[in-house]
Amino acid sequence: MEYRRLGRTGLQVSAIGVGTCQLRLVPETQAIDTLLKGFALGVNIVHTAPDYGTAEALVARALECTDANVIVASQGWDVPGNSTGPVSHFERLFEATCERLGTERLELYGIACIDDREAHRENVWGADGMVEFLLRMKAAGRLGGIFCTTHGSPEYVARLVTGGVFDAIMLAYNILGYHLLSYPPPPNHAIESLPRNQQEIFPLCREHDVGVMIMKPLAGGLLCASRAFPPRPGWHRTPTTKAGDILRSILVHPEVACVMPGTASIEEAEENARAGRAPIQLTGSTASHLTDVVAGLKATVCSRCGKCDSTCSQKLPVSSIFWAGLFHVHPSGAFEQPENIEYFRQHASLESVCATCPDVTCVCPDGIDIPRSLTTMHGQMLELMRHGVIAPPESQKHEIRGDAGFGARVVSADVPKVMAPGRPSSCRLRVENAGERGWLPNYPELQARVALAIFVDGTRTRTFDVTQNIHRGERWHIAFEVTPPSGVRRFELRVRLLGEHQNFSERLAPLVFSEQITVAEPRAPQPARTSFVRKFLDVIGPRAE
Repeated sequence: MEYRRLGRTGLQVSAIGVGTCQLRLVPETQAIDTLLKGFALGVNIVHTAPDYGTAEALVARALECTDANVIVASQGWDVPGNSTGPVSHFERLFEATCERLGTERLELYGIACIDDREAHRENVWGADGMVEFLLRMKAAGRLGGIFCTTHGSPEYVARLVTGGVFDAIMLAYNILGYHLLSYPPPPNHAIESLPRNQQEIFPLCREHDVGVMIMKPLAGGLLCASRAFPPRPGWHRTPTTKAGDILRSILVHPEVACVMPGTASIEEAEENARAGRAPIQLTGSTASHLTDVVAGLKATVCSRCGKCDSTCSQKLPVSSIFWAGLFHVHPSGAFEQPENIEYFRQHASLESVCATCPDVTCVCPDGIDIPRSLTTMHGQMLELMRHGVIAPPESQKHEIRGDAGFGARVVSADVPKVMAPGRPSSCRLRVENAGERGWLPNYPELQARVALAIFVDGTRTRTFDVTQNIHRGERWHIAFEVTPPSGVRRFELRVRLLGEHQNFSERLAPLVFSEQITVAEPRAPQPARTSFVRKFLDVIGPRAE
């Protein structure tokens, strides 16, 4: 592994780090094994956050299983609207991270997406604000370096770099120029520019000795297929590029200290870590291939620049519809998907508007065939809805389980209908708090802790605590494994909502999810012409590589 200096922190960090946002989407054992594999291959920096589900706790548990000296770069935020008061919530998050890691001193701590903190009118720069608190912790010897993450415009990021507060900064960059979370810009709003980050911000960071950490290096899965969450069949073809080549295409820039790809499987941890082996080089043929891949993606994968939105004769939010579809095709980003960016919230009709458009006026500056792409996407979204893995239109939402006071509804359930005997199968469930009572683990005086319990044929096998405050209309996600009971052909999988106010009673707990699962040996692969993938490729038709 190659190690690089992280700006004026003086820390020597591995060229490859681990982003932990996706760990909440996999079973705990897989998450910890993923981290340990990275540590064993020389990774010594991990980025995490309290709002990444249980990721911060998983990092702490993994560190208990290794002698590796790992830098944990966590981050926090405060209460929206608290523009002038003390940042008590931010301070509590800092102390909670110290407690989880069993230390009084952190090598790095940051402000999460600082541009959002300002937009939400949190106290970033004022008296008793976040910056003042971090400087105070640094002066007291409890903090080594201060960083922030940002998706701000290059002009905004430049002010952060030259302001003298931040020892390191985490920003987005990749060879595609955008990523899964790139969003259609509001009118007259400057947004991040990945090309300008490389052209302007990298040199500026070198000049001011600010360490550069890179997020979204694989574009959220747009640049290569995930090993942990294989993309579902889509209207565009996922390129057959290697993650290692893409990561090295960023590390050849000497200003970059480390890249932080989201990592959620042992295979990803190994491939990513090996990309950081010295010497880090990129051959001419590999660079040329990546250039060709990027050109092909830009002609098929919407960048959400928003320029097409005003050209649609049907007044559809075209770029937002594309964005919703990309989230559903790339399940690694499911937890980061804004609730309003669900496909059937953006395209409420079950009939494709584009398929019958009488006046096609939409234009993409990159040459994407918008009507054809959106029509194909719509068919796929209907199929995913029927399988229960994406939310249906408002009129067809799943029923609320429980009552008006304490209840929930399933948003999506990625649960195999057929499982192999004796083998664990991965399941993912997203639930919405549909009751008046909040799920509030951070307020013990309210006795409002909540858990989701897994039952296999009536036997409780796992229990997952909700670890963040989830108010009415907000969502929580669990990932778990189920091994079928021995000697059965079918079994019932159930999930119940347990509440502290009911003493976590199983008898009183609402039944949130119930499914009959068939137990059968894996079937031989079906002919390509009948497969789910083939069906959509047949609709798309042949396309030049």
